[in-house]
Amino acid sequence: MRTKFTLMLAALFGFVLSAQAQADSIKITVDATMLGCTPGLVGESKVYMHSGLGAGTPTDAWEYVVGNWGQDDGVGEMSQTGTADVWELTIHVVDYYSQASNGPVPGDSTPYNIGLVFRSADGSAEGKDKDCSDIFIRGLDGPNLVVENTDGTTFDAVTAQYVYPAGIDDFANMLTDVRAIPNPATSQTTINYNLNEQVDDLSIVVYNALGQAVTTLYSGSQTPGQHNVTWDLSNVDNGVYFYTLTNGKSTLTNKIMVVR
Repeated sequence: MRTKFTLMLAALFGFVLSAQAQADSIKITVDATMLGCTPGLVGESKVYMHSGLGAGTPTDAWEYVVGNWGQDDGVGEMSQTGTADVWELTIHVVDYYSQASNGPVPGDSTPYNIGLVFRSADGSAEGKDKDCSDIFIRGLDGPNLVVENTDGTTFDAVTAQYVYPAGIDDFANMLTDVRAIPNPATSQTTINYNLNEQVDDLSIVVYNALGQAVTTLYSGSQTPGQHNVTWDLSNVDNGVYFYTLTNGKSTLTNKIMVVR
């Protein structure tokens, strides 16, 4: 369904899907205060990402595993951001997972999913999804990355963004920290995002799973900084929806679930 919907968006906006395929890397950011498992990773001086790539079939996630649990050896070590307990790591997918013992990742394979958990340097503390299970980054075969709990619901403690070479897609580099909270949602949800520079023709539109526009949440110019728009769900049916941010030339899409 995600691939079908993405193609619908391509038809609607003239969006060139190959631009995402040219992304150099993926930046993974984790907020330790929102992770599951006890003891968690709040207050740790080092956080490591232990992860695996699925590149064989759309259901794979742990085919090529990188990380040495309990070893403070720098493999998968994340960097602190300017916010306490928020960590990030940028990886070039094929190069990174070619470090796996069964690597390298074949150059003609298609990456699909990343499975990941987080740990302290000595492995005595860990962070996983809301149920203390594996976290998954889905959609590496398309233009839009989605982070999910093991049960398939969206997981907001982790974000994953494509990092583009200069000139490939300036709009993608303008946007950071895009997420809907809460997600899944019941009565309303707020879409938060940060603009690194001014966007003169920003449009935020919600579509249903059939590719039909449901509502326009914003249209106009916005200055750099943190922004948010709220979607009232009082007259919205249960189901999967997609909110899109576009600057008139390129579109970024994320999934949201409405559940009552």
